[in-house]
Amino acid sequence: MESLNFISEAETVLAETKFGVKEAFLSQQLTCSQTAVYINFTSLEGSRYCVHLDMGGYEIVAYEYDTVMDEVRNEGRIFETFQSLLDTVSPMYQLQFSMAISDKLKHLIDNPEGQ
Repeated sequence: MESLNFISEAETVLAETKFGVKEAFLSQQLTCSQTAVYINFTSLEGSRYCVHLDMGGYEIVAYEYDTVMDEVRNEGRIFETFQSLLDTVSPMYQLQFSMAISDKLKHLIDNPEGQ
């Protein structure tokens, strides 16, 4: 079985969701490895988050960059995907996601041959 590389996984997820956040990047201050990474992001509403990703999923660990706060981590909410985390914390992400899907569907309707 092939092992997961969480740095690569996080970079892919951040590229796929860049339309729905103000900024997002891997932490340069907290330790990131192939088995666990920290992601900093700012929601479209302007809230900052630090998220830990490992085999358990995505967990908000602080409401500021490059920080792990026990009181936040102890909330224990873990998300299976980064998108589900964004759905929960950012109503504007939900709107942007809906608009992106709508635009893609419109493009498919307007270009049925895939042109």
